[in-house]
Amino acid sequence: MSVDYHRMTTVDAQDFCASDGIVIVPIGATEQHGPHLPLGTDFTMAETVAQRAAQDVENVVVTPAIWTGYSPHHMEYTGTVSLRSETLMAMIRDVAESLWHHGFRRILFLNGHGGNMNLLGAAAQTLRFELDVRITVASYWSFASDAIANWRKSPLGGINHACEMETSLMLTSHGDQVKPEQATNTPITFANPYLSNDLLGSGAVATPWDFAEVTADGTLGHPELATAERGRELLEAVVRGLVGFLEDFKRWDWQNPQTIVGRNDAR
Repeated sequence: MSVDYHRMTTVDAQDFCASDGIVIVPIGATEQHGPHLPLGTDFTMAETVAQRAAQDVENVVVTPAIWTGYSPHHMEYTGTVSLRSETLMAMIRDVAESLWHHGFRRILFLNGHGGNMNLLGAAAQTLRFELDVRITVASYWSFASDAIANWRKSPLGGINHACEMETSLMLTSHGDQVKPEQATNTPITFANPYLSNDLLGSGAVATPWDFAEVTADGTLGHPELATAERGRELLEAVVRGLVGFLEDFKRWDWQNPQTIVGRNDAR
């Protein structure tokens, strides 16, 4: 069976739903990624990771990617397409409600754009507590945080945007879309110790800022350290992490949440 949701007929979809399968909805953005990566990097990688993991786990399908996200902080760069926050949340809600309506109960929105996560979380809360629709949300890199920490060659500030990580992943999966000779070394170092400047950073506070305020060409990080071979290594780690979650997700029982998150009955 194909892992592509859109290739199913309505009869196929009915059978898949009855089998209690998992539906992955990749979501990303169309936004600038410096002079060396394509505008579609975020949704491309979310879709790539989802597709590869689905091939390794039985009873998983992947929908077409949601190709636009929340990217107002990239609008100073030509090519970026951004949704309003309320538009993106409505899209997430409508997709989730549609799937839930048909009986799908294992839905994962797999994100490839950092700017989407707060809205994905808010949408998940709204769906759960206002509509009793349950979804899970995650960014693909979250399944390999430890692997990324050991894999990286750059110091903090080197993995942020169009960086060592994203460039390596794109080189190994869609190398024909990458222009490595155009990559610039543009790490970010915040003068304020309370702000995070890295994917793996842990700043105490967060505040919105426009990319044009901190980088001239849209790059933040060390893309010059990227190689296709290193990308293959990291992509395999990310896919392994997601596969592990999908196998666990199959056992989740929404009617008995204590079997998922545990419970403390102490008084």
